[in-house]
Amino acid sequence: MAGGLGTRLAKEISDRPKPMALIAGHPLLYHQIMNLKQYGITDLILVIGYMGHMIREYFTNGEDYGVHIQYFKEEQPLGTGGAFAYIADKLQETFFVIFGDIYFQMDFQRMIDFHYEKKGKITVLAHPNEHPFDSDLLIEDDEQRVTGMIKKGEDRNKEYKNLVNAGLYVAERDMITSFPYREKVDFERDIVERLIPSGQVYAYHSAEFIKDIGTPSRYKDVQEAVKRL
Repeated sequence: MAGGLGTRLAKEISDRPKPMALIAGHPLLYHQIMNLKQYGITDLILVIGYMGHMIREYFTNGEDYGVHIQYFKEEQPLGTGGAFAYIADKLQETFFVIFGDIYFQMDFQRMIDFHYEKKGKITVLAHPNEHPFDSDLLIEDDEQRVTGMIKKGEDRNKEYKNLVNAGLYVAERDMITSFPYREKVDFERDIVERLIPSGQVYAYHSAEFIKDIGTPSRYKDVQEAVKRL
């Protein structure tokens, strides 16, 4: 999902879309693609919108990076899940959904193995972070089945685990194709939360390096941390 406006980062990266923010001399999206390629995930669909031409011109068909890239351009904002109505026939039976503002270095094989073991429809990458009050928190049972989600900004009137939705998922295509789409869809609210009562959403725990660049301070933190990796 590489079509966001990146409003909070506008002063830092006014000349480019958020997934093209530079980290260690390369766009964030480059780092994502290289980590995916490391685990054999090379068939990619980039959903682009705002300044999407920069992404397409940089990566083209992905051949120079050892991957195969297709593009879907949103002519108008469709939310974080609206594009699925248009690309469903291009998705494999099991696929990853990744937001374009996250830097990560992680083992994707472990996450997909967990997803197959649980036999759910969606697996959410969950981890602790430094800003849980500005993040969506997950509530789970003893089997790591997600039983609730507390959105950032909602009242939190008791103690909760620092178990944050990291914005990276494994999903089953039949879950996507069965969803009643409308003009604009929020992936987390309209798809993930809708499935929680069915008991088919699980939380995969990871303490690997995963951090979003959604604000200037977090962007700076990621830049500094990557220098030390």
